[in-house]
Amino acid sequence: MKKFIHELQQRNIFKAAISYVVFSWLLIQIASILYPAIGWEQVAIRNTLIVLIICFPIWLVFAYIFEWTPEGFKKTEDVDEDISISKTTGKKLNGLIIVGLSLAVLLLLADRLFDLTDSRNTINVDKSIAVLAFTDMSPEKDQEYFSDGISEEILNLLTKIPDLKIVSRTSSFSYKGKELDIKKIGKELQVSHLLDGSIRKAGNTLRITTQLIDVSNGLQLWSETYDRNIEDIFKIQDEIAAKVTQQLKVTLLGTELASKTVNINAYNLYLQAKQLRIQNSSESDKNALKLIRESIAIDSTYAPSWAMLSDCFWYAAFSNMAMSIPDAILQGKWAANKAIALDPNYANGYLQLAAFENASWNFKIETQLIDKAILLDPNNPEVIKAKSTRALNFGKKNLAIEMVLKTIEIDPLNTIHLYNLSLYYWMD
Repeated sequence: MKKFIHELQQRNIFKAAISYVVFSWLLIQIASILYPAIGWEQVAIRNTLIVLIICFPIWLVFAYIFEWTPEGFKKTEDVDEDISISKTTGKKLNGLIIVGLSLAVLLLLADRLFDLTDSRNTINVDKSIAVLAFTDMSPEKDQEYFSDGISEEILNLLTKIPDLKIVSRTSSFSYKGKELDIKKIGKELQVSHLLDGSIRKAGNTLRITTQLIDVSNGLQLWSETYDRNIEDIFKIQDEIAAKVTQQLKVTLLGTELASKTVNINAYNLYLQAKQLRIQNSSESDKNALKLIRESIAIDSTYAPSWAMLSDCFWYAAFSNMAMSIPDAILQGKWAANKAIALDPNYANGYLQLAAFENASWNFKIETQLIDKAILLDPNNPEVIKAKSTRALNFGKKNLAIEMVLKTIEIDPLNTIHLYNLSLYYWMD
């Protein structure tokens, strides 16, 4: 190993790698300034990054095999030691690295002085919004599951509007508990508006405060405080979503923004189970299954509860080994079909059923269910991810890449999508 490392050093591989990374970073920074100026979208920057990632190992292999000589490039093994100029090349690479780092420092200073990020992150989409996680202002600070759940329910209502770009929960909730810099968040998420708020729950009484913020100037476009009984939570969600659509002047195109109603105690258990499922551990999954069963026992008419029950069966069998696979498939399909029967327009019901049809090797039915889900909820990142995976399994790489690019657009801070994109590009 030491001999191999010494050989890499002699061939200047480490210096070649550093110089490539430095100049790639500079290229991305310059692209992020120039591309918006010529009308290219954010995806063009990501594609440039993908190309640079793909070319990196090619560059290293080239640097290892070939050496620059006064007569041009030659294979290293064909170059005699007496005419080798690898030491000179190493010094030149040192100079390139220093130049690159100097340019990087200058670019960072220029960004600080002239705020170049304004020019490269200008938000051109007027009808775009991120719903941030509402702050739990309850006396005991024990209602985070409730405040998160209400924020997500409002987000889910807004995703039904075709004219509105909504950033997914994963990206928008990543700022929870952090000091808010409105302009920075807007630029990172590439949205023109933020919906922020807080919830104070004491017994059966709620105080919900919301505000819609224009990212460009940090000003409130609208704010409202609701002092209501907890049974009014569904009306409040609908009112907030309707007010946002009015302020952003988006067209509903016949879409009705109405929350699915359920017994409030069952809904409270559903939100607790949802928070536990997000934790994604064997213990939290076990508790989530217990709570969602309790929720359904109180009110069995709520489709999302049945879809979550199906999801719990899936993880009990395929992740935690707490349930046999045949039993999970049987009960998971039953729960998913129950969700679909209660609400034929609920995309997650079809998505859950598709997962179990895949486990049953019913791939044609799985594809039909995923297509139905994406037709109902085209901006749901989980649905898009399922369609991307299905497309790749059927050898439709271009469609898979298209779906991943769409997921990156609505979930920009989730790096797993970028990883999947680079992986798909590498596949034959």
